[in-house]
Amino acid sequence: MTTFFISRHPGAIEWIKKQGVRIDRWESHLSLSDVMAGDVVVGTLPIPMVHELNRKGATYLHLSVEVVVVN
Repeated sequence: MTTFFISRHPGAIEWIKKQGVRIDRWESHLSLSDVMAGDVVVGTLPIPMVHELNRKGATYLHLSVEVVVVN
């Protein structure tokens, strides 16, 4: 099983590194051909790509960030 983190945003990469999550591959873009059944993909991907991950038997974890505006 491989855990992918897909993001090109430095803040997201910095945040996930502080969470203690084991990431095997750090990528700015995902190639579906690299993903196999049992793999885990973390990121913010378009729904059609998530659908393909599910069809392949991979797990997708959506990275969602709450933005708080302070005035």
